[in-house]
Amino acid sequence: MPVSAVFKIYFKYIFRHKILYFMMLFMIAVSAAVSNTIPLFYKYFIETAQSKNYDNLILLLFGITVLILSESILSGITQSCAVRITLKVEKEAITDLLVNLQNLDYKYHTEKSAGKLISIMNRFSRGFEGLFESLNRRVLGAALNFIIALCLIGTISWKISIAILLVFLASTPIFAIFIKATLATRKATYEPDEKLTAVIIDNLTNFETVKAFAKENIERNRLKIAFDNVTRAFLNHDNLWRFFDLSTTSVSALLVFVGVFISIDLIKTENISIPNFIVLIGILLQLSPKLFDLVYYFRDVFKNYIDFYSFAEILVLKPTILDPIKPVILNDVNGNIDFKNVSFGYHTRRAISNVNLHIEAGQKIAFVGPSGAGKTTVTKLLMRYYDTKSGNILIDNVNIKDITQNNLREIIGIVPQDPAMFNNTIFFNVGYALENPKIEDVEEACKLAQLHNFIMTLPDKYDTVVGERGIKLSGGQKQRLAIARMILKNPRILIFDEATSALDSESEQLIQKAFAEVSKGKTTIVIAHRLSTIVNSDNIFVIDDGKLMQSGKHNDLIMVEGIYKKLWDIQSGGFISSF
Repeated sequence: MPVSAVFKIYFKYIFRHKILYFMMLFMIAVSAAVSNTIPLFYKYFIETAQSKNYDNLILLLFGITVLILSESILSGITQSCAVRITLKVEKEAITDLLVNLQNLDYKYHTEKSAGKLISIMNRFSRGFEGLFESLNRRVLGAALNFIIALCLIGTISWKISIAILLVFLASTPIFAIFIKATLATRKATYEPDEKLTAVIIDNLTNFETVKAFAKENIERNRLKIAFDNVTRAFLNHDNLWRFFDLSTTSVSALLVFVGVFISIDLIKTENISIPNFIVLIGILLQLSPKLFDLVYYFRDVFKNYIDFYSFAEILVLKPTILDPIKPVILNDVNGNIDFKNVSFGYHTRRAISNVNLHIEAGQKIAFVGPSGAGKTTVTKLLMRYYDTKSGNILIDNVNIKDITQNNLREIIGIVPQDPAMFNNTIFFNVGYALENPKIEDVEEACKLAQLHNFIMTLPDKYDTVVGERGIKLSGGQKQRLAIARMILKNPRILIFDEATSALDSESEQLIQKAFAEVSKGKTTIVIAHRLSTIVNSDNIFVIDDGKLMQSGKHNDLIMVEGIYKKLWDIQSGGFISSF
């Protein structure tokens, strides 16, 4: 990603707040002018003292006091503008980043580490704030201070200004080498830092597994190794930084030495007066830290640019699964589904191959087959989490690529095998299906999902927080909550991906009864390993190795030799009797 593109994103956010931004720049410029005016008072004090004009000395005292106070006030206004801009931009940028992440393809999220994304967001907050501070307040302020100081010195002796400028220009290659090197060591800290975050998140989210296998010491060791790698990378970066500091300080000291040396020579030749000599000394002593600041902050710009870069890189990512320019709007959906010569693969691995099937509106159908056969892939293609490599999927004779993804997912409801829960209340998790859910609707959905009675035994009832990933609920309770959420959504097409796999026999019977009520007149797709749950399906599609091998009703399929009969025999007792 080119530098220009990164800064284009940076300034896009800055220029949303033009008034504050330009007010801040104006204050920086005025502050630099005021700061460099102060050494001139040394000259006026000396000249006035020599003339013994004490009234003017008092006026000068008031004048310099006003300047010092003005510099402080200007600095405060500048800081106030900067804080307001950074707070606004961070809110806007992080929101944009999360929105873009949500818009990116399902594939992106399966390949991206949550720990890495969190690290990038954390670095963005530091990076943007640092870049804004360094580029605007610090580099601009230091550059203005340096230029104004050179101009003031030039009014007394152009030789000193030229000498200082030549020393500075001669030193720039050294600064460039160090800046490049420190950026490389800074970038080298990213991978270990991201791995450390990933280890911490793994540890927190899988604490139950850690305890179950008594692997606390292993996790502690993983954490130690991750921290050691981070420490090593940051120390390499810090060591180089110290050398950079030393080189910058050396150049600053050299500038002061050259300036004062020439000033002394000018006094000897009586080309400058003592008051002017004092002014030169004052400006030169101020110039040294200004030069140090200029180089130091310029390096900071690049360091923070690297932190900002990772954020910008994600922000410009575009989804490959796109909505049509002129979409068809599906409102009154019947629920007919057709797969026509559909093939798809993950990278180089084939998932399904040349699948043709038809599902009548209102039918209850099932996909069965061995694990990894491609059953869930079929539903992911229907939801358009992925696009087919070839072939088409149609709903009511409309290609799903011709409607928006939001429209498509509004008419489909899914209960996955491992339901996702927000770390929020039961009401929030069930009501998530609707924009403004009502408590009575949520309760009705929970009753149908056989969850209401359990909820009413809880101290906080529907205000009970389920914990991260629903950790406070059992597997069966989570699945019933997900079913209630889908019932509340009331879509035209239902998908149950092993939705009763975590339920006990009694709960499963109750849920099956609820399914029968909820799915009346709706197209229902069930993915099941337990064949007893789908024997009453209108049609059963048997998938193996990504191919549609058999289809038909249960009673017909068990009468012919094939995959379905084999699976049925195993589940009916053949597997158990083999031991």
